[in-house]
Amino acid sequence: MERLRTFASMSHQWLLLVNETRSFWRAVSSNMPLPLLQTILSRSANHSLDVIYSKKRRDSTHRRRFTTLVVEHVHRWRSLTIWNNPRDAEDVNTVQSLVHLSAPALEVLTCRGRQEAVDLFSGEAHRLRRLKLQQFCIPWESKMLSGLEILDLKNIGTNLPSVVQLLATLAASPGLVELRLNSSDHY
Repeated sequence: MERLRTFASMSHQWLLLVNETRSFWRAVSSNMPLPLLQTILSRSANHSLDVIYSKKRRDSTHRRRFTTLVVEHVHRWRSLTIWNNPRDAEDVNTVQSLVHLSAPALEVLTCRGRQEAVDLFSGEAHRLRRLKLQQFCIPWESKMLSGLEILDLKNIGTNLPSVVQLLATLAASPGLVELRLNSSDHY
């Protein structure tokens, strides 16, 4: 955002360029002030969005408003990064609500924070290519584990796959170029 402000301050032409180039307005974060978030969502038009939900924001009213705003654009999510606080029940509920939506354009999902086994996006993220989860369990039969290029699962505890499940996952992602599985809290 700082670079955009610098470009925009150079001249009126640069200001127009920054404001009218939709692809500049794609990253949204729960740490942003709500007016800035609304501006980005408006200026990005129908371009894809990179959404970041961070546990750093403690104001629950702000988190609810952020969630309400970005959920309206779930069809545009290109990437979703979640850093949740597993000790905050409201935060866990918010994350649960985000990962149960249908996100048809989602290509990259990164989640960190203790979460029970959940079938992310009800298996409805057909464009997903990169899945990185830490302390976040998903069922090994999930449709989300197909068509991947990167599968990185850390600190998955006892949610280890059987040999059959692992082979099925590999078969469902013939383009897989990176695989990491780690069941330990120490890596």
